Amino acid sequence: MFGSKDVQGLVDCAGRALEEEDRYLTKIADRRHWLSGRVGIRVNDNERYYQFLIWRALMDSFSLRPKVEREGRHDFVFYEGEAKRLVAVAELKGWWSDSGEAELPGIRSDMESLGILEVPGVMLIVTHHAKESAEENLKWLAGELRVSLADLKTYAFDAASLSREDLRPHEFVVIGFLVAQKALALSA
Repeated sequence: MFGSKDVQGLVDCAGRALEEEDRYLTKIADRRHWLSGRVGIRVNDNERYYQFLIWRALMDSFSLRPKVEREGRHDFVFYEGEAKRLVAVAELKGWWSDSGEAELPGIRSDMESLGILEVPGVMLIVTHHAKESAEENLKWLAGELRVSLADLKTYAFDAASLSREDLRPHEFVVIGFLVAQKALALSA
């Protein structure tokens, strides 16, 4: 059964892929002497961009076979080998606003759709913040989503700030957690 270790594996694989992309883009910005504005992976806030970078890495490094935009509408679905037995489903959301409030309705909606499935559902969230805010941000997110902080699996890497003027250390974070299965709990 898809469990906590699988979520951590998924988060780690996604994090390594996004970190590699961040390093690639940062080198380009440095080489081209682009000194103003954002550098690194945060130059693009499009969730599809992150989705396909993660999918590509999962194809090579994850134990299950990933597909995107399957089973109706899910960002990721995971199958066991060629048997095509559906094992888990995941949704991906970017958490980009300063307060975090703007993204909550979309995250909650995805959690609801994951919670009624007959297979485990995973919520993946990608975000960027000052390192000094990391613990506070994760606590706030867990509280707002009614998820135990201990259940959040994370992968963080050093990343450039959103402006060259902000010299505080920043990090990019991939957060993942299993969504409670309401349908299975109700039928038991």
